[in-house]
Amino acid sequence: MTQPHMRCSVIIDGSNLYHKLKSLNLQNLLSFDFAGFISSLIGTSQLVSNRYYIGAITEKARKAAVPLGHADVRACVGFSQSPGA
Repeated sequence: MTQPHMRCSVIIDGSNLYHKLKSLNLQNLLSFDFAGFISSLIGTSQLVSNRYYIGAITEKARKAAVPLGHADVRACVGFSQSPGA
């Protein structure tokens, strides 16, 4: 008898993922293989859904020394459009 596959939902913190990918000096973040990344996380499990969240940017964060705009992080959402999204 075959065992049923586990069902998985993947929730990504967009800001943390963006900063990690940027720290790896990837040349084109928009070409990141989001579907492949999700697939490597779940293995043979069934993907039920995946979500990519971006927190609100506060005024304090806007004035911080980190030169990251909300649009930069939001641009990464482009690669989150995959089956199950």
